[in-house]
Amino acid sequence: MKRSDFIRELDADGCFLKRHGKKHDIYMNPQNDKKAPVPRHSEIKNTLCEIIKNQLLAFMGAEMVLKPANMVFFQLPKINPKQQLFSESNEPKNRNKN
Repeated sequence: MKRSDFIRELDADGCFLKRHGKKHDIYMNPQNDKKAPVPRHSEIKNTLCEIIKNQLLAFMGAEMVLKPANMVFFQLPKINPKQQLFSESNEPKNRNKN
């Protein structure tokens, strides 16, 4: 996809240019405060365009968010660093009690 066409789509979805980087421009969606880098190549692969749109338009509605068919997204649970992972009762028991 041409970069100019992709930028027009982002503008139509409410995103704007936040700042210029060295090799990427940073675009932001003010409705959900999400940011994503957009490369400065004249052509951008369609899969990368879908990933950028997914980052910027997340939580905007399922019809607007496009996910590539060959990608799987996982969300890992958050762990409190002060929480004990094992209590004394859950520790493995020594089977060789002599």
